[in-house]
Amino acid sequence: MPYIYLPSGKTYTTDQPLVGLSDDDKERWGTDLWAAKQNYHRYLMQVKFVDTLLGRLVAHLRAAGLYDASLIVVTSDHGVSFRRGEQRRQLSRTNAVDIAAVPFLIKAPYQVEPKVMDN
Repeated sequence: MPYIYLPSGKTYTTDQPLVGLSDDDKERWGTDLWAAKQNYHRYLMQVKFVDTLLGRLVAHLRAAGLYDASLIVVTSDHGVSFRRGEQRRQLSRTNAVDIAAVPFLIKAPYQVEPKVMDN
């Protein structure tokens, strides 16, 4: 945040980083559904840029002949909620599905088959 990246990596400017936050609590969304959705779409464009960068890394490793032997680890912090009237980052019963999951991806050296572990 602020969400300023397009999937291509180009940036755009905005005079207000997050439109729609509550006037009395800048960590809570206000009641404007459109504003929360707009920020969610800005967030998704930025996530797509991260995907673009990861794709470039993989392509570079492949071109250099290093991909197979590489250990690649990708993770992030906890998520963000874009639910109207809810806290953006503080966990609650209704926004836990948005915030609690933390992605953690590993490509082991010489790994051929994918494996999903959900625990």
